[in-house]
Amino acid sequence: MKVQSRSKKSINLEKALDAKRLSDKPLRKGIIIPDTHAPYHNKKSWELITRVVQDWKPEMAVDLGDHFDCYAVSQHRKDPTRRRNIAEEIDEALELLKIFDGCKYKYFVEGNHEWRLPRFLMDFAPQVYELLLKRTNNDIFGLKEAGWHVTPYMQALTLGKLQVTHDLDKAGETAVHDAMASFMDSVVIGHTHLLRYVVKGTAFGVPHVGASFGWLGDVEKIDYRHSVKARRDYVQGFGTFRIDPDTGYIYVTPVPIFGGTCAVEGKIYKV
Repeated sequence: MKVQSRSKKSINLEKALDAKRLSDKPLRKGIIIPDTHAPYHNKKSWELITRVVQDWKPEMAVDLGDHFDCYAVSQHRKDPTRRRNIAEEIDEALELLKIFDGCKYKYFVEGNHEWRLPRFLMDFAPQVYELLLKRTNNDIFGLKEAGWHVTPYMQALTLGKLQVTHDLDKAGETAVHDAMASFMDSVVIGHTHLLRYVVKGTAFGVPHVGASFGWLGDVEKIDYRHSVKARRDYVQGFGTFRIDPDTGYIYVTPVPIFGGTCAVEGKIYKV
């Protein structure tokens, strides 16, 4: 069975955005979606994001992974009263992503929760895994068929002058700083469920940005962390960005969600 290498996947931003044709237009805009953990997502926050997408109309969507929770195939201890049908989980999570069908470019960076399914099959049914890869053209979650460019887990997407990955084996307060040190570049990560924005310069005076944009899961539906700590630390939010196609610079902005409201480029959205 062929094992994929952990190389960095690069997107030619100028080619993808047709920069020469669009250089006379305003900076292109996009939305960044952190850990949704569907079907255990925060439905109110997802409704809010749906409104933002419908009104603000981003041209690009970047999902930071852990959109599919894959609870049914988790190797952690499971609650027997919770739904454990992996097909239903995937179908519901994939349905949520349809709100981005109007985006011209869609990028999905797989997380450790997406990795749960292939790892489960590799461990307990390797022949089935190999068959499934062949039958789905290496598209187990149906993302490629839905128009998403997929970056496998433990790889990074290069988008202009920004690195995008789910995690680098770190969580907690130092995760963004560690990611910036690893890439020595601007980077956006998921995984932590924290909302953080860091700007650090190099010895040559070049500023780099590091960010994580919280999560979109439902804190009342998790069973792996004390509820008090989860409510304290896990922040509902997402990110937006603007791209300068002439330089490749990407200007990212964290968007926290407060009680079903958020602000995107000066406009308030509510549910």
